[in-house]
Amino acid sequence: RRLCELLVSAGHEVSVLASSDAFKLKQLEAKVADQAPGLKVYRLRTSWPWMNAVLTHQTGLPVFYRAEIERVLEEVRPDVIHYHNISLLGGPGLLSLGQGVKICTLHDHWAVCPTHALFKFNRTPCRQKQCLLCTLKAGRLPQIWRYGSLLQKSLRQVDLILSPSEFTLERHKSDGLDFTGRVLPHFVPDTFRHSKPAPKEGDYLLYVGRLEHLKGIGWLAETLADRSDIKLVIAGDGALRPQLARMSESSPSIKLLPWNSEEQLIELYSNALATVVPSLCYETFGLSLAESMSCGTPVIAHDVGVLGETVRASGGGLLYQDQSGFHQAVDLLKEDHRTRESLGEKAKNYAREHWTEGRYLDEYLDIVESLFASHCPG
Repeated sequence: RRLCELLVSAGHEVSVLASSDAFKLKQLEAKVADQAPGLKVYRLRTSWPWMNAVLTHQTGLPVFYRAEIERVLEEVRPDVIHYHNISLLGGPGLLSLGQGVKICTLHDHWAVCPTHALFKFNRTPCRQKQCLLCTLKAGRLPQIWRYGSLLQKSLRQVDLILSPSEFTLERHKSDGLDFTGRVLPHFVPDTFRHSKPAPKEGDYLLYVGRLEHLKGIGWLAETLADRSDIKLVIAGDGALRPQLARMSESSPSIKLLPWNSEEQLIELYSNALATVVPSLCYETFGLSLAESMSCGTPVIAHDVGVLGETVRASGGGLLYQDQSGFHQAVDLLKEDHRTRESLGEKAKNYAREHWTEGRYLDEYLDIVESLFASHCPG
């Protein structure tokens, strides 16, 4: 959504192909308006959404959607096709449709993991793959297409794979995929570059994101439930919300909020002692980390994958590996205002250099221009 809005604001025409069936199956609301100046959304629907999802899941092909996708591509004739989250829209088979410059962004680990998360047995980051057993333990059907060459053949139809982090790019390559790729970090809207208020008594720790086990929010809430000297504010939704609601009722240290507007999120970030990113899994980027740092608020992050990579590169937060290390990080930021302010300043400076709308748009358009040149060298 943010990329669509950014491109439209820069004067480009954007057409979006989205699966309404997938939104219904996941009980989500579409977040992109059907029509806006410079933007048109094509919502794909079938009379058999479950059958369509199962067939696409198993074959890796846009079984029921193919004809409509081809019709839209013929109508729009896009200069650039940019793929995002295609697992239920058509799987790897979607990559072969259409003409023009083709780019695909790695938003999750779908290409190398049947559960999309590289979270082995729903317990630990996946360092040694046992995909079939892990898939069955997750209650999912093994995907037939993953045992053939469809994905690798389809990737050859794509000019460039964009990864939001070096860690994610290298992980996909180390898992055996052969493709042309480069790192292009996501951007954070410029509205998040908000001056941080002076420290206040009673500052809180903030968690923003999905309320799921693999995100570490259950661990975080349990770890802080008995601390009376610091509050945890949670903004998000997900499967653990009922459990967290019960915890918030019994513990004055925990406050549970619904998903917030962008303006409310900026206020929450800006007034927090720190934002905690406790993910147990490998993130591809760490959006809440980037949003917090853009507001000048340091992060306390689990030292796993890209989270450790970003905190070390920026100097904009603290890392922990266990519960003891987490409490030490919290105590340091509570007791040492100079350290907190220094980390916050480093965080904001790093965000200004790496995650602004202008930086992303300039680099993105440079990439597109170079790909056009390679398509038409004359």
